[in-house]
Amino acid sequence: MTAKTSALACRGGHRSTIDAALSWVLPDMEGQPIAEAGFVIAAADVMIHLGREAGVAVRVQGLRRYYAALLSRDGMLRLVRQRDEERIVLAETAFAWSLERSYDVEVAAEGDRITCRIGDATLTARDGSAAEFRDGGIGLLVHEGALSSNDIRVTAVRA
Repeated sequence: MTAKTSALACRGGHRSTIDAALSWVLPDMEGQPIAEAGFVIAAADVMIHLGREAGVAVRVQGLRRYYAALLSRDGMLRLVRQRDEERIVLAETAFAWSLERSYDVEVAAEGDRITCRIGDATLTARDGSAAEFRDGGIGLLVHEGALSSNDIRVTAVRA
């Protein structure tokens, strides 16, 4: 599955904050539900134009229910689980990134394991809690800003 995107942009004024999410529902892969097969989402040329944090989401079940690999303004790459008002940081590492620079981002979800790769950086986390998400769609996220991606590909995890 491939989705071509132009830009996802939400710009907040001086006193307002606008968040945005663009998501897709995933079909079955080769007759197997995506929750059982696991999947890899590769977003090419993800560019953050402005924002406090932005990234790629997997197992999206709504605007405030997902796992995400997020680049944050504080110089961190984080894997998070967002469930309504509660955000849990599953893993994080320092990651020097810049606005207006493109990054190839790959996020894989298989079983209770979520893995993110950006360049030479790899971050992996497991979520075996009762609050884990076992399935859902994919998406791009931005908080207080704008981002774009030229190409998004979703493939099944191969054994």
